[in-house]
Amino acid sequence: MNVFFTAVEFAANFAEAFIGYQFIGFVLNKKCKAQYPYIMALVQSLLLIFLQYQKLYSNYMVFVATVFVAVAVYIIYKVKFRIALTVSATYFINIVAFIELSGLVVWSIFLGQESIGRMIVTEQSVIRAAFALFVKAVQAASYFFARKYIVNVKKLEEIIYEHWKLIILADIVSYVGLLFLMNYIMIEITSDVVVNWLSYTVFFLLCFVIFAFYLRIREDSEKSKLFETRNMMLEQNYLNIKRVSDQQAKAYHDFNNHLNMLYKYIKSRDVILAEEYIEGIRQPFVVQEMMCRTGNEMVDFIINTKMMQAQRKKITVNLEANIKKISIPDRDLNSLLSNILDNAIEASEKGNENERVIDIWMKTVNATFMIKIKNNYVGTISKKGKIFLTSKKDDKIHGIGLEIVNDIVQKHDGDMSIDYDDKMFQMLIEIPMD
Repeated sequence: MNVFFTAVEFAANFAEAFIGYQFIGFVLNKKCKAQYPYIMALVQSLLLIFLQYQKLYSNYMVFVATVFVAVAVYIIYKVKFRIALTVSATYFINIVAFIELSGLVVWSIFLGQESIGRMIVTEQSVIRAAFALFVKAVQAASYFFARKYIVNVKKLEEIIYEHWKLIILADIVSYVGLLFLMNYIMIEITSDVVVNWLSYTVFFLLCFVIFAFYLRIREDSEKSKLFETRNMMLEQNYLNIKRVSDQQAKAYHDFNNHLNMLYKYIKSRDVILAEEYIEGIRQPFVVQEMMCRTGNEMVDFIINTKMMQAQRKKITVNLEANIKKISIPDRDLNSLLSNILDNAIEASEKGNENERVIDIWMKTVNATFMIKIKNNYVGTISKKGKIFLTSKKDDKIHGIGLEIVNDIVQKHDGDMSIDYDDKMFQMLIEIPMD
């Protein structure tokens, strides 16, 4: 019979561990080799079986499992250990341990046995085996529920990276509360214990609601600030484009006068004066000379305006583009390209003149608008979680350009990926066309 109970314990521990690795990979939006969760779940199950042979239940069991899983997550998902510890502690304390505690209370009420907690945590029995299978079924159901109804995984991932200290603190408080309740439940589940359990549950849910409310207020504030900054930058970009356009219009308007003056110099065979005059009037036409036909008039105008800025800062720009019809509104297109190129120019100009280069690649491939920007940079790239931090003096606009770009990409159901080493920064954007 002991072999049967051991097999049930092993199966329950394996299911708990395997579901845990799947759940953590889901909330971190990470993937690993398919066999890793099985291997780690197997090792973890053997470790817990060994500890259970020493003592069937221990208050430190949750702690040991949390640390083991944190190390495993750090290894297989390649995240920082503090993030691995955060999600591991949240899973084992606020999901696994909470479900087990709630299960003990519910079973006690349902079966009418006040001592069921002591029976389950101190001795091998059919009731303990049935309870273990019941709890793991609830955990599996919770995982599949989360997979189905949590649609914005990236947002959840950002919350974990940004608020990991607060989440760890909540896990510690929950752990202390669970230990306090568990000590009573192991003795006898009285009406007072049930009231304490309900109080803890209400407190836990209230903390969750307050945290969610705080995130909502903060998100609305950031969106408002982002919208304001985006409009300001958009207006500035339009003013720059209008300035270049007005400059060209004036140059074309005066074109006839320039031709008459050149005709006079050529007629009098004064080549030197003619060359000086041509050099003096050619600057307004540089944008027209540099014009690279991408196939989209709006894109042409934005790119060549930014190429003029890059030229003044002695930055080499390599452009390869072949674009068909783009369904992105001009306002979004202008904001998208202007912010990308402004960031590239700002980063590139800090390098040595012979190393300043920006590669621009744009195409429409299989009804997808693709942009790849690659530029040099000097210094180090700083990140806070998933947010890139600016090197500007005004730290209130940390990564605002990239945030605006990401906002537009998400708005049009696109995807953005960033890659970099110690010298080059590369961004790839893919936006499906209607």
